[in-house]
This record gives sequence, structure tokens and C-alpha cells, in this order.
Amino acid sequence: MQLREYLAILRRLWPVVALLPLIVGGLSLASALGRPPAYQATARLLVTQAPQPGDEFFVARLVTHTHRYLALDDNGKVMARFSLDTVSSVF
Repeated sequence: MQLREYLAILRRLWPVVALLPLIVGGLSLASALGRPPAYQATARLLVTQAPQPGDEFFVARLVTHTHRYLALDDNGKVMARFSLDTVSSVF
């Protein structure tokens, strides 16, 4: 067969060539969106300044905020894993 014959076949069957990938892609997308998520994550960030020497108020505030954020985790998983309480006697 020559190139012209191949091009004639493609011209005749172009709807199949164009629609088949669209149909397969649509079915794949529908299948992926229909499934429950396999992975989900959340994150909380606590961004602070570095404590300055002699700044006990800053350190106490940092500990308070850290404990507050850890206390908000779902069902206390983080608090229990690291044996943390909500009141710190260290600082």
C-alpha cells in the first residue's frame, strides 16, 4: 500500500480516530471520579519568630500556642502518641 491509500483510509475513518480516545478518556475520568479518595492529608503550620535571649514571655506564648494546636488534632491522636498534656510545666 502507498501513503495515499493510508491517508484515504484515515480520511474515511477520521470520526473513529477522533472519538475513540475521547470516549476512553471520558470513561477513565468517570471511573476515577466515582471512586473514593485513596489518600487524604491535612496539615497545620505554626510559624513563629525565633526567641530572643531573655524573652521568657515569647517562649511561654510559643508553648501555649503549640499545645493549643496539638490539642485541636482529631481525637487527640498526636497528643496521645507523644504523651503530651495540654499544660506544660517545663517553661
